[in-house]
Amino acid sequence: MTVVTLSACLPSLRPPSCQANLCPSATATQEIVLLSGLYLVAFGSGGVKSSLCPHGADQFHDENPADREKKASFFSSFYNKIYNKILNPIIRRHTGNRRGLSQLQRIGVGRMLMVIAMTVAATLEAKRLESARVGKVLGMAWQPPHSTSS
Repeated sequence: MTVVTLSACLPSLRPPSCQANLCPSATATQEIVLLSGLYLVAFGSGGVKSSLCPHGADQFHDENPADREKKASFFSSFYNKIYNKILNPIIRRHTGNRRGLSQLQRIGVGRMLMVIAMTVAATLEAKRLESARVGKVLGMAWQPPHSTSS
């Protein structure tokens, strides 16, 4: 999403504006950056969202009570592995604590992320309403936070 945002915001990565009915073509670099960003978004979200859920759901049968419990733990264990194998070693190195973050610190991080997301959403909505009130189009830089937080 960052690459797509950069290609929309940085003038060097964005084709020149249209003049009358003439729209200049994007350079090869501009096209490569934009398409790379779109493919990374598709790969990142498509790899997890579209294949993980069906794969996990196909492994267990809802008729069997034991399988129902295993299905629920399958999804939480996937995200726990990401935390334990990637995030926790980085946090351990940074904090010096062999357990990484305490449970209270994890709750605090979750709440801070929630506050940040709500602040971004509120700022975006206020900016959108103000733009609509004066008849202006909302800038491209405000669209990525909106699409990721909604």
